[in-house]
Amino acid sequence: MPGRDAIKHFTKNKVLINKMAKSWSEKASNRVDEDTLFNNIPETIKSLSQKGITLGIVTSKTKQEYINEVGHFGLDDYFDVIVTASDTKNHKPNPEPLNFAISKLGVDRTETLYVGDTKYDMLTANAAKVKFALANWGAHEELPEADYQLNNPINLEEIVKR
Repeated sequence: MPGRDAIKHFTKNKVLINKMAKSWSEKASNRVDEDTLFNNIPETIKSLSQKGITLGIVTSKTKQEYINEVGHFGLDDYFDVIVTASDTKNHKPNPEPLNFAISKLGVDRTETLYVGDTKYDMLTANAAKVKFALANWGAHEELPEADYQLNNPINLEEIVKR
């Protein structure tokens, strides 16, 4: 869920929503040098890409937030599509962003695996009728009903071999 949408759960005041969203974005941008990736993320992404696995990102971040907060890690070239909240009208848990990515990639949804770390990610995958893998290294809640439980990004390599 994009941050702006989350803020709307607490207030309907548009001025306050805009002020809070701007403040959040500025604070996140100022902390970019403190950000790190989880262990084995770069290696796993590079390995999957080199094996010809089609990779995509579907994020609740806006395009600018993605650029500011994630783009600096230098992994974008390994992804065949990046869908942000700026690309679709509806957002997670609505399946529109994931369906948009699937369409742009031209992949079969029965061979698609969506990896995420929230119940919203799982709801998105379920609504789009694709398999879901819970990234336990970033999850803050247990989701035993996920199709796969990933304790390390390297586990993805095992799943895509199947």
